[in-house]
Amino acid sequence: MKKVILLFLITAVMFSCKKNENPQPSEKYAEVTFNVTTLVPDAGRDWTYDYDIPECDPDAIPVYALMMITDDAGAPLTPPEEVAFDYEGNTYFKVLLFYTNGELYTQSLKLPIEMCDNAPECCDIFYITEFYVFDEGGTMIKAAPAVDSEFYDFATQQLPVTLELCAFTKVELYIDVLCFTPDYYELFGFFWFEITEITIREICFFGDVCIEWWMDPSMWHDFGVPLWVWYPETGYNFYQDQQAGIQMDMPAIFALALWKYDPATDTWFFINSWSNEEYFGEGQPLCFRYADYDDIDGEEFAILMYIYGPWYYDGSPPPMRDEIFGYTNMDESRDDVPGWATGMPQHIWYFTDNALEDLDTNDDGVIEFAWGDCVENPEYPLPDLYWLEQ
Repeated sequence: MKKVILLFLITAVMFSCKKNENPQPSEKYAEVTFNVTTLVPDAGRDWTYDYDIPECDPDAIPVYALMMITDDAGAPLTPPEEVAFDYEGNTYFKVLLFYTNGELYTQSLKLPIEMCDNAPECCDIFYITEFYVFDEGGTMIKAAPAVDSEFYDFATQQLPVTLELCAFTKVELYIDVLCFTPDYYELFGFFWFEITEITIREICFFGDVCIEWWMDPSMWHDFGVPLWVWYPETGYNFYQDQQAGIQMDMPAIFALALWKYDPATDTWFFINSWSNEEYFGEGQPLCFRYADYDDIDGEEFAILMYIYGPWYYDGSPPPMRDEIFGYTNMDESRDDVPGWATGMPQHIWYFTDNALEDLDTNDDGVIEFAWGDCVENPEYPLPDLYWLEQ
């Protein structure tokens, strides 16, 4: 009996010494995933060559993203070794990308949440201050514009993106990116991208159009265009909004498309395009910038020009159908229009490396042309019959 009592006493002491513990995890995390939204030019416009932001390379495949993350005080977080990636002198979080239902996502990223006594209510604030998308070869193909950059206002979910994360939660956020080419690093605000291997060059164009030229058929249009086609009584066109209205000689409204030759594949690939529609071709030349890689001698470029004009006139008397004016770019919606052109540009300028050295014969910084015979001694009298025969 004494042995039994002693056993009970020992058991009671053991249980009385055991603490009631509710252990807290030694580390707390939150997980975040980004839906990467690529902002593209407005596909609803009739003329698909007139945009301010770069167009995407259809062959570029996003593989991973780099992001800079700071704490609430603005101090950069140190990425764990398994996701750390050094780029341009900084260490970034690297996450792989994948598509789901046609949308681009990052893999989930764990961020540490500061310890507190009332988990899971432990919460912290972080900021995404930089975000870049790369292809398999390590080329940047998309990026979120930097704060106060020229492209900053294009984004809806702008940098810095605020992350309010609590322990043991998983959230999904949106981040906006634009397609990136080195030609536009300044407009993205990426001044660190300014390296000696790339020279950013600018070239400008200004032209005149002569109404009389359209009065006879050409390789671009099957019917001569009467003078009355240009006036408001028969329909709207952009030339009517020029300060002097319809004249026999008017500032040209046109678009330019820049292409570059790839000797490795023996093909030309599209870089970007611009138009002066917004200001009706008046008051300033149409200028664009492009990247010239200094360590590659003899890079070949081509500038295709499309003039806005009455290319779709089909010989009908008034009242005419709509959409008489446009560009001779490829447009499947107009295939059934009599006299519709084949998509051929009005002119192509070829140059290597420095466009001004090759094309600016007047040395005034502007490439000037006249479409027709209403301007005396233009720098480029067009159409150029020699070029057309090539």
